[in-house]
Amino acid sequence: MTKNTKIIAAIAALAIAGGIYLYNQPIYNQPAYSGNGRVVAGITDAAADMGSVSSVKVTIDKMELHSATSGWVAVSSANREYDLLALKQSGKVSLYADTTISAGTYNEARLSISKVVVVTNGQTQTAKLPSSTLKIISRTVVDAEGTAVVTFDFIADKSLHVTGDGKIIFAPVVKFTSESSAAVQVNGDDITTTNRGKVETNLNVGMDVKGDVNVNFELKGDLRIDADGLIMIGGGNDNKVTITLGAENNSGISGKATLEEENGKVKVKLELTSGILGVLTPAEPAHIHVGVCPGVGAVKYPLNSVVSGRSETTINASLADLKAQLPLAINVHKSAAELGIYVSCGAISL
Repeated sequence: MTKNTKIIAAIAALAIAGGIYLYNQPIYNQPAYSGNGRVVAGITDAAADMGSVSSVKVTIDKMELHSATSGWVAVSSANREYDLLALKQSGKVSLYADTTISAGTYNEARLSISKVVVVTNGQTQTAKLPSSTLKIISRTVVDAEGTAVVTFDFIADKSLHVTGDGKIIFAPVVKFTSESSAAVQVNGDDITTTNRGKVETNLNVGMDVKGDVNVNFELKGDLRIDADGLIMIGGGNDNKVTITLGAENNSGISGKATLEEENGKVKVKLELTSGILGVLTPAEPAHIHVGVCPGVGAVKYPLNSVVSGRSETTINASLADLKAQLPLAINVHKSAAELGIYVSCGAISL
């Protein structure tokens, strides 16, 4: 096992948790709200054995919610550093915010991470983030006189990457869950949930190299930091990009897409696999859409249908053309008869 592999293996299951009631539902038929509701936010760490990693410190400096009527509302603007290994040892949830905001429905959550510092084998390094802002499109309901609770569970073995020259990249992969009607007790800097609420959301999201957050996504491939400080995929090969296709609508179908430029045109190769519950249909239509997963927009480039998990299409565009047209995503549909059901999707990062 290489040194870099040991670093990644050692930081499996690192977690950060916060407490705001967020859930992912369509926004319609909203009830009327009045008064204020309580919002509690906390940080914790459920990491496994850290091996050569002796310290992982995360600095959070803001948490916000957004509504159509109020815009961005600050839950907390406190700048606090959390030693995740100390939290692991204590098994506690450390308080970040305990406040009240106007009751109502909020459609986005935003968490600002200003710094991630990792110490491994006695060496300290500040990790590179694609973006300091983790923004999740969600429905957030704060009930008058009620307590709202949410959990941001950062999965570090999927979030942390080591480049070929030993630099560390932190591209958050988060298991996002929410509970309603929960009861919590705050003792000093610690939070204890005294009554579990109803689980409203169980959602996995990940950040790509551009800082966009997509459902069922995690950054993969050979990563590097270029001369301009940008995170790139492909280890220096600017003519080939690999992206992850995550499962949509509990399909169990995931895989990857390879985009390779030849003579000014891009060959798009899709490779899908089915999990325990995934079922590949005889032919699954695929396209490059405008937008990001899961809310893709119009079709930009049609692709050949996926047959037996495979598809290959050459489109009349270069990688530079695609980059200029971002955001784009590759989306795979269940069947020609059920185009409205998406089974796999991945954001194009260039």
